[in-house]
Amino acid sequence: MSIMSWVMVLTIGGLTANLGFKTVPHYIDFDAMCELIASASPDQIHRKSKRSIHGYLTKRFKINNLRDNKLADIVGIERTKKGTILNLHYIVTEHIAGNADLVMTFDKTFEFSASGR
Repeated sequence: MSIMSWVMVLTIGGLTANLGFKTVPHYIDFDAMCELIASASPDQIHRKSKRSIHGYLTKRFKINNLRDNKLADIVGIERTKKGTILNLHYIVTEHIAGNADLVMTFDKTFEFSASGR
């Protein structure tokens, strides 16, 4: 390969690594948040008040070092006749280079009821 080919390979490799270093941590955090919410006891979530649910999840997020987002802004709590619905929704913007930004949207819904999930 010529020198120009090596320069192109290194440039593409560097851009790929830059994109990976900026996006992968957010996907890992989202996966950890989903696991923490999904592992909560359905009975406890369904019977607790909204304030208690936020306090419970805030403690679990802090223990797992998920402090980037304020829980009240990213987790919505909705009560229905069948149970409680928690909606994890937030947007992350990462600067890539120059005036290029990457916007990542994360959204997942969890349903809890007294009889189970």
